[in-house]
Amino acid sequence: MTILNPKSFLFYVAFMPQFVSKDEAYLPQILLLGATFLALGIMNDITYTVLADKVARFLNNQAQKWVHRIGALNLMVTGVIIIMLKS
Repeated sequence: MTILNPKSFLFYVAFMPQFVSKDEAYLPQILLLGATFLALGIMNDITYTVLADKVARFLNNQAQKWVHRIGALNLMVTGVIIIMLKS
């Protein structure tokens, strides 16, 4: 999924080369930086997944309904504000 994400491509092209030394071999440096970025991304995804699972178990059905309603209300109010700002 990340391979098709243009933000990831832009990150690799714009950000990672700043940390590559011209005096050392290029490929090992890029592989190490890429592996580090991948490992951090996986840890981030796992953390979000575990936390979301714990929150979902904590909330009962009634609380989940309120979370959905508040989220929907937030989107509707934001839409109305955007419409009002464009006029």
